[in-house]
Amino acid sequence: MARTQPRLSVIIPVYNGADTIGRCLSALAGSSFQDFETIVVDDGSVDDSAAIAAGFGVRLLRLGHNSGPAAARNAGVSASSAPLLFFLDDDIIVPPSLLDRAVNALASRPEFSALFCSFSKETVPTNTCSRHKNLVHHWAHQTAAEEAVTFCGGFGLIRRAAFLATGGFNVQQRFLEDVDLGYRLHRSGHRILLIKDIQATHAK
Repeated sequence: MARTQPRLSVIIPVYNGADTIGRCLSALAGSSFQDFETIVVDDGSVDDSAAIAAGFGVRLLRLGHNSGPAAARNAGVSASSAPLLFFLDDDIIVPPSLLDRAVNALASRPEFSALFCSFSKETVPTNTCSRHKNLVHHWAHQTAAEEAVTFCGGFGLIRRAAFLATGGFNVQQRFLEDVDLGYRLHRSGHRILLIKDIQATHAK
């Protein structure tokens, strides 16, 4: 019997993320929302990232060489099937309710094409530099406008139709490719929502 199409595709690019991908996938497996497929795109890692991901039974794509997060995410979208796309970084730990809340939030706001979450105050590393940088990210999200003109690929949800209509991530851009996507979405008339009380933990 053919597999029923999931409601959500979770796409995780990873490049030499052996220290974090296991914790990321373990947290994802504990989600209260379960109608999703997980696609991990190994972007030419030379560590155990792919083997760790395979141990979680996810769909694993392996790129022949390091192509950057934009290309990896686009490859994940090409292999996905759901009408909603959730981009998750390999060093983000989601609480059990995050996917459920994000999907329901977008469903209740049909005028929006995408949304993203906020970093929590807490982070896994205990060194001063990491904790400070994380608090800066948390503060930036918490003080920003609710309606955004950008996007966050670390934990961002987008309607598939809007993603494809905007051309996906720019593979020529190795950094801030998610911000670029958000700008292009905004310029095309798509609205983006920042939900400050849906938060995830950064492990980097």
